[in-house]
Amino acid sequence: MGQGVFALLERSLRVDARALSAHLARLGLLGTIFLVLWNTLANQFGVGAPGLNFFEGISVGEVLFISILGISFFSTAIVEEKEEDTLGLMLMAGISPLGILLGKTGGRLWQAILLIVVQFPATLLAITMGGLSFEQILAATISLSAYLMLMAGFGLLCSTIAARSSSAMRMMSIGMVLYFVVPWVASAIRWRLMTMTPVVTTSTTTWDDDSVVIQLLSFIRSQSVMMRLNEVLQTGFAGSYWGTQVISNVCGGLVAAVMAWALFGRVNATPTTEPSSRGLVARRGRYVLFAAGRPWSDPFFWKDFHFVAGGFAGMLIRSVYYFGLMGFFYLGEVTGIISSGSDDEWVDGCLVFMSLSVAIDAGLVLARALRDEIRDQTLSTLLLLPRSSNSLIYAKFAGALLGWLPGPVIELWLTLITHQGRHSMMWFFSNEDGMAWCIVLVFFLIPHYAMVLSLHLRWGAVPVGAGVGVLTFMLLTMFEGLVRNEHVFGGVAALFLLILAGVCHLAVLLRVQSLGIRG
Repeated sequence: MGQGVFALLERSLRVDARALSAHLARLGLLGTIFLVLWNTLANQFGVGAPGLNFFEGISVGEVLFISILGISFFSTAIVEEKEEDTLGLMLMAGISPLGILLGKTGGRLWQAILLIVVQFPATLLAITMGGLSFEQILAATISLSAYLMLMAGFGLLCSTIAARSSSAMRMMSIGMVLYFVVPWVASAIRWRLMTMTPVVTTSTTTWDDDSVVIQLLSFIRSQSVMMRLNEVLQTGFAGSYWGTQVISNVCGGLVAAVMAWALFGRVNATPTTEPSSRGLVARRGRYVLFAAGRPWSDPFFWKDFHFVAGGFAGMLIRSVYYFGLMGFFYLGEVTGIISSGSDDEWVDGCLVFMSLSVAIDAGLVLARALRDEIRDQTLSTLLLLPRSSNSLIYAKFAGALLGWLPGPVIELWLTLITHQGRHSMMWFFSNEDGMAWCIVLVFFLIPHYAMVLSLHLRWGAVPVGAGVGVLTFMLLTMFEGLVRNEHVFGGVAALFLLILAGVCHLAVLLRVQSLGIRG
């Protein structure tokens, strides 16, 4: 087993060392560090601890990059071998399941560790800027490393049990959302109980620090790396390096890795026989409504609506998700957990989450519309049809966006029927604070980033595109702080982002034609 493990590990390190994406990830992190440093230096006057603020920005950037890496890097370690039908060959070569897991994950874990190492010189600079101690840096680095271990273990588990890369990344994304949202909700509930409910000493139920409910909420809250970093980066921090988050994240990653080892033989006993996924489209039978049926007048429009966007079942699931999101925020306002209880205050938070969900969903369906044809090697055949390549691409995009449509429709409906939604719309489009460009960034540029990256990356186009969108947002926000006339900046930034989206759109069309010619 040892030779097989080292062979896989050496191959993984060689491939990743020569891959452009790994170097771009580290370069992007360095660029983010320089942007944070620029912003800190530009606003250091009047700030008591510039070094602490600088390192806080670096830490948030690290969490962002590790999260993107977790979705697009760790979750495809094993499943990519399934898609290429090489997993069985490894087993026939005498490599044990444990050897495959260690060999495929070790190189990726090393590449991820380099993301933490690359920011070390900047941490020394943060100490010289003042307001930060070496103990805080060490505690934050340990917390980030523990979070990385959790992402590696959970990604390995998702990659082992999933049949396709899209399924593995979907499971990984859901797990990460729960990882960040559940502690945040627990923290909000704990704050509500501690501040809004008086301590009744004569009652059997009290909401003090010794209450079982409060202790349980505090334990759930302490699992998040963001909560841990917020605790560590407080002025005068003198706590332990090994907090609850460090221990629980490391143990969680190890448990997930052991589960992947235990389930490896069972879930990979037989190879995947279906060359392409039907998604949410049912076969003919009882669920006639969710079946694809006969092709429409435009078969490309029909195909991508059903097999990329999920068809009518996908539209139903998206509608349930967005209405459930509305119910969650409204319940938070009614109970006083999320907001203070004023009229329609919940709408702003709901619209933010809806906008992000709509943008990510658009990137997913548009990227998959192109990526599926490249993976199945059908793009060159489609371009041989007596139809222009642009009309074929736009028909596929239209079909994918038809299934995506419930998101923006429900968001627009919520905006128009609520007073706070109409006020927010007028505030954005009035350019009062120069924030109108955010709408262009979220709804136009991030999906275009995902489309461009889907034609160059094997996996992870959407999370990487979202990460590039966040970097674009940070860069423009820093420029906004240097411009006195915010009205002018908002218009110029929106125009710049529209031009950048147009360039990405043109790059997609040219890249598709190039891939079709090369076959």
